[in-house]
Amino acid sequence: MKNNFKHSATIEQYLANEMSPYERVAFRKEIKSNPELSQELKLSQNIDSALMRDDVIDLRRKLILAINAGRVVKEVPVIRMNSRKWWYAAASMLALCAVAATL
Repeated sequence: MKNNFKHSATIEQYLANEMSPYERVAFRKEIKSNPELSQELKLSQNIDSALMRDDVIDLRRKLILAINAGRVVKEVPVIRMNSRKWWYAAASMLALCAVAATL
């Protein structure tokens, strides 16, 4: 899903009250005639309001802590393979092949 924010700079200026009165009036007229711009403005307003809500952020932080506390980390025992036995077997086979090749 691709979502292009074509008017994001203009919307940010509008939301931050950085536009002149004439620009604000023109922008409001454009919002009424352009549904894409209107949707993008609503999305920006929703995002700004969600970022300002400390209770939501605090709840999310608490949930993450609860999830992490519920995870029990178990130590996995390390089982070491007795690799020396394999080396001895390989060396014995090599020695047997060498003796057989010599005979």
